[in-house]
Amino acid sequence: KTKQIHAFEYNALRQSLMAGTDGGIIESLDDGKTWTPFTTLVPPGTKPVTAIGIHPNFKEIFWMGIENQIHRTDDDGITWHYTNIPTKRFISMIEIDPSNPKHIYAGLSQ
Repeated sequence: KTKQIHAFEYNALRQSLMAGTDGGIIESLDDGKTWTPFTTLVPPGTKPVTAIGIHPNFKEIFWMGIENQIHRTDDDGITWHYTNIPTKRFISMIEIDPSNPKHIYAGLSQ
């Protein structure tokens, strides 16, 4: 059960609203009327998803921030890869450079 929402991103290519919560990622395909869990490699409820970044050109590619890690899926959540950021702070924001989606920017919590 979701208690706190940490991030919202609209995925225009999927036509969905994605939310990073303390229970994982949830997704709505009907403008927020109903929400379903989105499969990630982190078991629901174990660690909050504090940031989401959406690829500007491909609907199946996006990133999520969990603690000091950035996780990426290239296949709509089937497989994930992650990178540890050398900090004790949490990822609070992920932005993708639309002119070069290989460049992502991460904001960190205070």
